[in-house]
Amino acid sequence: MSVNNSQEPTGLTTLSLKEKISSDRPGQTLEEDRYELRDSFIPRLARIAVEWPTQDGLVVGLFGPWGIGKTTVLNMLRDHVRRHMQGRPNVRFVAFNPWFYEDAGALVMAFFATIAAEIAVDQEKPWARAASALRAMGTFLTVASKGVTVFGVNVDAGKLKEASDIAAQALNQTAELSGGLAGLADLAGSGHKKLDEHRMAVEAGLKELGKAGGRLIIELDDVDRLNKTELLGLLRLVRIVADLPFVSLIVAMDDRRVRDVLEGSVLEGYGKGYLDKIVQVPMHIPLPNDRVMMENISEQIAAVLAAVRQSLPSELVPLEFWMRDSPLSLLTSAIRTPRDLKRYVNGLRALFVAGDDPDVDVVDAVLLEALRFFQPDVYDRIRRNKAFLTELLSSNELSMSRVDKNNEEERHASRDAKLDAIVRGSASVLSPDVEEFVRGVLKHLFGSIVRPDSLRNPNDEAARRRIRSPRIFDNYFRHAPPTGAMTRGQVKLLCDRLVALARSRDVGGIASLMIVELQGRALPDAKLIAEEVGYWIPDIGPPEFECVVSGVASTAGQLDKDLVVHFLVKLIGVAARPSYGNERGWSPELLQEQVNRLVGAAVGSRLTIVDVHGLIRRAQRGEVSEKVITRAAFKWIESVAKQVEEGDPFEGQDVQDAAEALVVAGQMIAERGSESPVSREHYKASLVRYAERMPERLPHLLLMVGYSAGDAFGLLNKRQSESDLIRIIGDVFGEYERLKSVYMVFRSRGIDAGRLGRIIEQFGALVSNDAS
Repeated sequence: MSVNNSQEPTGLTTLSLKEKISSDRPGQTLEEDRYELRDSFIPRLARIAVEWPTQDGLVVGLFGPWGIGKTTVLNMLRDHVRRHMQGRPNVRFVAFNPWFYEDAGALVMAFFATIAAEIAVDQEKPWARAASALRAMGTFLTVASKGVTVFGVNVDAGKLKEASDIAAQALNQTAELSGGLAGLADLAGSGHKKLDEHRMAVEAGLKELGKAGGRLIIELDDVDRLNKTELLGLLRLVRIVADLPFVSLIVAMDDRRVRDVLEGSVLEGYGKGYLDKIVQVPMHIPLPNDRVMMENISEQIAAVLAAVRQSLPSELVPLEFWMRDSPLSLLTSAIRTPRDLKRYVNGLRALFVAGDDPDVDVVDAVLLEALRFFQPDVYDRIRRNKAFLTELLSSNELSMSRVDKNNEEERHASRDAKLDAIVRGSASVLSPDVEEFVRGVLKHLFGSIVRPDSLRNPNDEAARRRIRSPRIFDNYFRHAPPTGAMTRGQVKLLCDRLVALARSRDVGGIASLMIVELQGRALPDAKLIAEEVGYWIPDIGPPEFECVVSGVASTAGQLDKDLVVHFLVKLIGVAARPSYGNERGWSPELLQEQVNRLVGAAVGSRLTIVDVHGLIRRAQRGEVSEKVITRAAFKWIESVAKQVEEGDPFEGQDVQDAAEALVVAGQMIAERGSESPVSREHYKASLVRYAERMPERLPHLLLMVGYSAGDAFGLLNKRQSESDLIRIIGDVFGEYERLKSVYMVFRSRGIDAGRLGRIIEQFGALVSNDAS
């Protein structure tokens, strides 16, 4: 059975996407406050709006940028008054959003009708009588033009019939209301006197409300979304209503945007300072402090990750003290308002929850997502500069830079200029805060870009799915791993299953699991999985390690042998880790024993002596000392000697690889001396007997002389004298004379040496010259 990711593959199995994506719905109650407003700011706003010391109308400006939570503040104000100002039971709230009305007449009518509806709720109260007068005012103000003046606004009597239809439609009322409004149009010519009576009725009703300890709180929201004409009309209405007693208007807006609109209205008698004539008490909603915002960001990211069964990385956990360039600090510098956070977190949900595992590092992903939201141009430039940002400094380049300092400085200057282009684009200057944020994110994502770190570990970066890995970079932009690759979650699950099978000593189960997961994959993809298993497999004890080794080695008949060797090399790295369990690493003796068993398992499998030689060669370049590998190779030496004695080491093998393996075996035998399981003399004699048994392999065996001479293959090195060549041949094979006899047999049988013909010819010339 193929491995499935332990995370939700689509993220939609327990909740629908709609449930997981957060809307921009404002908070409704004090409990929903996430930014420390309910303990100080909301009570202060309530006391000003409700307990204003005079009966005069009041206009409060609730100021803050888009997304700061102005509507949430208005909702919490209601909740606070309901809960904590119970001695004011007759406070009445009217919520009105002028942005809903495109037609000026509909807006005016709806405004007064909404106020009237709230007043009329208390039918038995004396202030309820003001409702009809308020509706009448709204009717006459629906179409402002020439004609009757009401509260300083001109009304065209001839257009009131049209206005009645607009108002009725806006209020979603019946034809009866429309007809009633049309009747009011007939009164327009003599309406001035009547409207004065309505105004007095409204004032009287509101005074009754004030006597009962009440006040009318009118909340106007989204004022900053209005265009110039709509804004000026609304501000005139605000001035009209603010003249009424016991009324508090709370006008929620981004005051900077409103002032910008007013600044363009100087010729019309307004201007940037006009807002100050309207608003008597300006109140700015506090921006969330860094600590509060940091906690909210961390909590929201944790909730997203919990939906796909991932834990929050430690770098995203708030601490009492934090570094300015830490990932969480960088996010906090970009996310300034609650709406910013909601939009950003929805982007994270789309990345992690709305599809398959994107196979990325969480910290890198959340930082890149912040760039995508708040600096999209920078995000695009990152996407288009993969090679530059993920460059690894080769050892040759590192050596050259150390020698040629001028070239190194030129290279750094060039990279610095390119980095500036990524950060700034076509902008010559960025604000200091934005540039600090962008550069901080880039440094975390890619390290030192101007001076790439020569000590980077590309295997570690790929295994951890860092964006700085050239192999992983594209995952962040296609939101998926490449075809044929396993996600990190799948690799970790594979490791867990391997360990579980090893603990139950199920070697066959391990082999079956590896075959199911790796067979049929492209060799590069399968080798990458082997690397990552070696990286992520948990620390295990010797018995489990032996089971995994045996299971992997036994797949040599069904999986590519190069893949099996690669896997075993990675397992040697597991054995060499500095720690496992509760101890600080395996003892040298235990490590030697486990590597011995690994090489023994490889020798006992269907791997050839050439395959196992490749294992030993790669292991010598790894994390285990050459001494450990040489001692572990004794089983292999025995296998080589036996193959030379009884089989054909060159059969089905690359000729040069097989010759190298035979040479290395001889060198190890010589180096280990009496410790070697095979004596040097016995090995030499076996090689000669092999040549005598199979004369057609004489050219192949002569390749070993090239290795022993420390130069090119075979006898092609003209710098060696004939006496030196005879000595070297004797050193490798022990008996030069017996090889001469083999050569005679080779010639007498007319054996074709193929591409090794030049070697046999040169050996023949050596034999002829020696005979003469």
